[in-house]
Amino acid sequence: MEYREILDSFAQLNALAKEEQFVYSLTSNSLQQALKGEKLNLPIDIAITFSSLLKLKFFHPEKLTLPSENSLENFFPILQIGTVSYRLFILTESTPEILSSKSISKIFDKLKLSKDIDIFLVLDQIFSEEPSIWSYLYKDTNDEIKLDKITRMNPNYYNVLKLDDVSVPYLEYFKNKQ
Repeated sequence: MEYREILDSFAQLNALAKEEQFVYSLTSNSLQQALKGEKLNLPIDIAITFSSLLKLKFFHPEKLTLPSENSLENFFPILQIGTVSYRLFILTESTPEILSSKSISKIFDKLKLSKDIDIFLVLDQIFSEEPSIWSYLYKDTNDEIKLDKITRMNPNYYNVLKLDDVSVPYLEYFKNKQ
């Protein structure tokens, strides 16, 4: 994949984010590659909020490949912009009580046993209408599905990384996360 194709895709993603009024962020691995000037591995990992995922699902379903119900390998949605694939890790508003609940533990026990679980079921269980924290659902470098609790973050306050003529947003949380 040509570097220019990736930059053009980011420009299109920025336009989509502006149109639908959502913020995305490069995540740990993709961000570290970009900061070091390395070639970005596909799919590029980005984080969006649960509400942003729902917007994409309803307003741009042609750009979104939803997870297969029979594969943990394809557990996370893929956003296709041009020839570039973005794997979507999800930030969800939640509470500490929800994240430490038995129902969440059971879901992750099933995930560890490679049981089929729909990502939207997981996100529905994590989501709170009266949140006090953010949760972050992602795959780590060992390809394990993880759920982190984030106490100090506002997705609307982000930094910008310049890749040639394209600005790419990232949250400080991901710069420090390994």
